[in-house]
Amino acid sequence: MCRTLCVALILLALAAFQRAGADQSSQKAGLPGVTIEASQERQAVRRRVDKFVASVVVRPMDETLMRWNAPVCPLVAGLPRPMGEFILQHISQAALDARAPLGGTKCRPNLYVVASAVPQQLLEAWWHRDPRMYDTRHGIRPVMRFIESKRPVRSWYNSALVCGSGALAVPGGSALAMAGVVTMGGGASSFAPGAPACTGGVDTHLSYADVRSISSALVVIDLHRLHRMTIQQLADYVALLGLADVRLDADPGFAPSILRLFAGEGAAPPGLTPWDQALLYSLYTTRQEDRQQVQDMESTMVRRIAP
Repeated sequence: MCRTLCVALILLALAAFQRAGADQSSQKAGLPGVTIEASQERQAVRRRVDKFVASVVVRPMDETLMRWNAPVCPLVAGLPRPMGEFILQHISQAALDARAPLGGTKCRPNLYVVASAVPQQLLEAWWHRDPRMYDTRHGIRPVMRFIESKRPVRSWYNSALVCGSGALAVPGGSALAMAGVVTMGGGASSFAPGAPACTGGVDTHLSYADVRSISSALVVIDLHRLHRMTIQQLADYVALLGLADVRLDADPGFAPSILRLFAGEGAAPPGLTPWDQALLYSLYTTRQEDRQQVQDMESTMVRRIAP
C-alpha cells in the first residue's frame, strides 16, 4: 500500500511540475506579444510626434532653433491686474517645468505681453518712437507682417548669436526697446540692447559654432479678436508663444495642443497639454548647438508622452 501511495504522490508531483512548466511557457510565449504591442504603440506616437514637431517648430535653414538662454523676465500690460498676474504665473510655471532660465522677482523685463484693442496703431507708434526696436536683418517685410497681422495673438522675437562658450561676442544694435510701456507695478521699463554677432568658432557636420538666443520678445493680444475662451487657455497659449518660436498657423495634426485655440477646428484643450509641455521641455533640455537637436527633441518627447 505504501508503494502504491508513493507512486501516486510521484505522479501528482510530475503532473504539477508539467502544469507549472506549461504555464511558464505560455507566459513566455505571451511576452513577445506584449513587447511588440508596446513597440508598435511607441512607433505610432513617434510618427505623431514627428509630424507635430515638423508642423509647429520653426526650423531655419542653417541656424539653430531659438530659445531663451538668458533668464526670461515676463511683464504683462494692458489687462486688469488679476488677469495679468494670472498670465505671469502661468508663464513662470511653464518656464520652470521646461527647465528654461527664469529671472527673479526684480529682473529687467525682456518678454512683454501686451493687450490692446488697437494693436496695429500701438505697434506703429512704438516703431516710430524707436526705429531700432525690431531686428531687421531679414528686412522690413517680416516686421510689417507682424504689425499688420490680424491674428488674435501674435509674437515677435529678437535674437542674438551666442558663442559656443556661452559668452556674447560683438555687441550690436538695439533689441526690442519699448521705453514707456507701463508695468503692472505702475513704473516704466524697456528692453536691454542686444543683437550681437559671434565671430569665433567653426561649424562642423555635428554642431554649430554659435546658437540663436532670444534676447527679447513681444506677444501682442488683440482684445477685439478674442473669442470664447478661458483665462487659463489664453495664459497657457501666451506662455507657449513666449518660450518657443512656433508657427501660429501650423496644423498640429492629431496631436492635442493648446495651439488649437484659434484653429477653428475641434475643441481646444483647457491649457497646456502633455504634448505642449514635452515640446518645451525637449527644447530646453537638449543640446542647442547639436545639429541633431530636432531628432533629440522628438526622442525626448516620445519618452515623456509614452514612457
